[in-house]
Amino acid sequence: MSKTISGRDALEEIDRSIALLRRRLSDAVTEEEVQERRQTEVRDEQLLAYKELADIRLQYLDENGVEDLDRVHREALALLGKHDKSVADQQQAIDAAQDHLKHLEDKRVEVNTSLANTVEAYETLVAEVEAALSKDPIYQELVQNFDDAESVAHRAREKLSVARDERDEKGEPYEQDPLFMYLWKRGFRTTEYEGGGLFKMLDGWVAKLCKYDDARANYQRLNDIPAWLEQHLKDKEVDVAVAREALEAAEQKALDDAGTEDARKKISTLRTELEQLDKAIEQSEDAHRSTIATYHSLIAGEKGPIQDARTVLAEGLKKFAFEDLRELAAETVTKRDDDLVDNLVALRTEELDLDVSAERRRSKPLQLQEDLSEFEVLRRKFKAAQMDSHYAQLRSHTFNEALADLMQGLSGADAVFSRLRRNMKRRKPKAGYGFGGSRRQATLGLPEILGDIGREIAREVEREMIRGGGGFGGYSGGSRRGRRTSFPSASKKRKSRMPSSRKGRGGFKTGGGF
Repeated sequence: MSKTISGRDALEEIDRSIALLRRRLSDAVTEEEVQERRQTEVRDEQLLAYKELADIRLQYLDENGVEDLDRVHREALALLGKHDKSVADQQQAIDAAQDHLKHLEDKRVEVNTSLANTVEAYETLVAEVEAALSKDPIYQELVQNFDDAESVAHRAREKLSVARDERDEKGEPYEQDPLFMYLWKRGFRTTEYEGGGLFKMLDGWVAKLCKYDDARANYQRLNDIPAWLEQHLKDKEVDVAVAREALEAAEQKALDDAGTEDARKKISTLRTELEQLDKAIEQSEDAHRSTIATYHSLIAGEKGPIQDARTVLAEGLKKFAFEDLRELAAETVTKRDDDLVDNLVALRTEELDLDVSAERRRSKPLQLQEDLSEFEVLRRKFKAAQMDSHYAQLRSHTFNEALADLMQGLSGADAVFSRLRRNMKRRKPKAGYGFGGSRRQATLGLPEILGDIGREIAREVEREMIRGGGGFGGYSGGSRRGRRTSFPSASKKRKSRMPSSRKGRGGFKTGGGF
C-alpha cells in the first residue's frame, strides 16, 4: 500500500517550496545587483586608469581633458552613491515584505493547527454521542424509518429507470410507423381530435389498416407508466426528506445536549480567522511581487542613477583608444604606464564577460519570480478547496511528482491542482458520514471529492449497506448503515434492470413489464 500524507502536511510542503523559491529569488536578485554594480565599477576603474595615464603623459591630454576626467569621475561616484541608497531602501522594503509574509504564514499555521485540534476534539465527542444514541430505542426507530423510506425511494428509482428504458426500447416500433404516428399526433380516438366528416372517415380507415386502437392503448401505457412512476418517486423522496429531518433533529438535539455547540462556534471563529489570513497573505504576496519587480528594474539599470552613471562614464571614455595608449606607454622609460594599459585590457575583458552574462543573470530572477507565482497560485487554490484539511489525504508519490513537475516547469499551477484534486481521498471521520446531517458536514469542512474517489466513497457506502444486513440502508449493531445525507449512492448513476424472473408478469402488453 502506498504511503499517504494529510492535506495539512501537503500544505506545509508547499509552504516550504515557496520559502525555498523566495530564498533563491532573493539570492538571484542580490547576485544581479552585485554584478550590475561591478559592471559600473569596471567603467569607473577604466576612467581612473585613463586619468593616471593622462597625468603621466600630459602631452596626450591637455589640462582641460584631465579636468573633464575628474569631473566625470566625481559625477559617476555621486550617481553610484544615490544608486546604493536606492538599492538599500528597496532592499529594506523587500525584507519588510518578506518578514510580513512569514509572520502571516506562521500565524496561519498556528491557527490551522488549533482548528485541527478543535475539530478532532469535536469529532471525538460526536463519536461518543453517536455510540450512546445508537442504543436508544426511539432513535433506532427513527433510523429504521429513514432506512425504510430510503429503501422504498431507491426501488422507485430503479423502477423508473426500467420504465424509461422500456419506453425507449418498446416505443421505437410505434414511432417508426408513419400511419400510427400520424393518427397519434392528431389525437385520434381522444377528445383532442378535431377532424370530422370525411376526414374522420378517412382517419378511421387508416386506423383499421395499422390496427391503431390496440397499438394506441399499448403506446399510451408505455408513456403513462414512467410519468406515474416519476410522480411516485417524488412522493417517496418527500417521505425520505421528512424521515431525514426527524432523524437529524434527534441527532442534533443529542449533540447540543452534549455541549458540541461551543466547539462548533470555536471552529467557525477559527475558519473565519483563516479566511482573513488567506486574504492578507494574498495581498502581501502581491505587494512582495511588486517590490521585487521595482528592485529588479532598479539594479538592472533600466532606470535610476546607475543608468545615469553608466551614461556619464561611457561619454567620458569615448575619446580613448587602446592602440594609442600602448604606443604612448612604449615611449616612456617608466613601467607604471605599461601596467596601467595592461590593467585597462583586463578591465575591458571583464566588462565583455559581464556583458555576455548580463542577459542570463537578468532573466534568472524573472524566471524564479514566475515559478514563485505559480506555487503561490497553487497554494491559494489548495486552501480554497479545503484540501489542507486533516481529513484530506494524498498519495505521497503522486504529490511529490506533481510538485516536482511544477518546480521544473513541466506543468502549470492549474494542471497540478487538478491532478492533486482528482487523486485526493478523505480520511474517514470518527463518527458515521451521515451522523449529524449537513450541519456536522459543514463543521468538519470536508473537502469535496471528485472522480474515482467519489465512486470509491459510493462503493464504501454500499459495502457498509451490505454489512448492515441487506437492502438499501439497514440497522445492525446499533449503527446506521448506508445513510446518504451527503454521499449519493452509486446506484443513482447506474441503470438497473429488474430481475428477469419478473419479466412478462403483467404490466406492458407489449411483452415486457414489471
